[in-house]
Amino acid sequence: MRARLHDRAADLLGVHRTRTDRLAFRAYAKTVTAGTAFAPRSMRYLPGARLAAKNDQTYMDTTSVTTH
Repeated sequence: MRARLHDRAADLLGVHRTRTDRLAFRAYAKTVTAGTAFAPRSMRYLPGARLAAKNDQTYMDTTSVTTH
C-alpha cells in the first residue's frame, strides 16, 4: 500500500501518494482495529507473538502480588 511507505522510500521509488491512498489506508486500519475487538485472543497474534504473550502472562501470574 502506497500510504504505508516512508516519505523517503516513496521518493526513491517514484511513488506519488494521494488523498485517496491515505483515506483507504485509514479505513483499512480502522477495520482491522475494530475486528480485533471481536477476535478471540488466540487469533490476535502471529504464532511467535502469541508465544511471547503467553510467556509474558505466565510471568505476570507468577510475580503478581495478592492481598487478602
